[in-house]
Amino acid sequence: MARGLMQNSSSSLTPFLANVDGQFWNSDTARYTQDFGYTYAETSGLSMAGISGVDMDDRARVSLAINRLYGSSSPSMLARKQKRMDWHVSPDRGTNWLQWHAKVTNAITNRIPDLSPQAEPRVPPLELERGAYTEWLANVRVINGALNGSFSVLFFLGSVPQDVVSWKASSNLVGTMGVFAMPRMGAENHISGTVPLTKALLKAVDQRFLGRLDQTEVTKFLQDNLQFRIVGHNSTAVDARQVRGLCVEVASSDVKMAMNEWELPSWGQVRTRFNMVC
Repeated sequence: MARGLMQNSSSSLTPFLANVDGQFWNSDTARYTQDFGYTYAETSGLSMAGISGVDMDDRARVSLAINRLYGSSSPSMLARKQKRMDWHVSPDRGTNWLQWHAKVTNAITNRIPDLSPQAEPRVPPLELERGAYTEWLANVRVINGALNGSFSVLFFLGSVPQDVVSWKASSNLVGTMGVFAMPRMGAENHISGTVPLTKALLKAVDQRFLGRLDQTEVTKFLQDNLQFRIVGHNSTAVDARQVRGLCVEVASSDVKMAMNEWELPSWGQVRTRFNMVC
């Protein structure tokens, strides 16, 4: 493109031909994926999506689709479900809840939390009342060719079972980050991934392992109880010290809950709270 040349939505997107007559695609004609013979779950039938009686633009419709596809277990959506069930919070109830949870201990000793997906956790009353909560994350950075093949990073709350084969089915497994790499390819790319911790923390509160979602209390709880393990492509445990470029940190962000099903939560700045290894 020549310097100083103005472009708009009808400018040709060379060299991408739209037909045999030599016409090129432009931003107007390439607006919808259906014109290329495919679509995405988030935008499929977008013009028909919506809620009866609610005037929605495309952004709201996409947000609605994202929430329905992926957001059912997020604290924001869990809070909406609780409100629909008339689980109202009063100041007295919030105080009683804190007093009840003040009796718990941060140490996981003779038992482990049940993080299995069957039961949905409750959003604590104080977070529900103020319409905001803190999202907690385990961030992983690593070189994808560090182990000459694919491997996984698994996170647990509490003690880790001795049998490696049982790790992925363990009831206290928080989540897994998979790293894909081909053997003998010599890949040296730095990659990153995230394992959400918040839902596991909500279940820990429900089961009295954790008193409340206070930042100081959660930080100490995770420092004491969050563990990770690495499994190589041959299903054997790998010492983290053997994984080049590995860095695991715990971070958090203040999140404002969505007020409606067609809105997305609003995240604040993500801040590192502590490093597990780096």
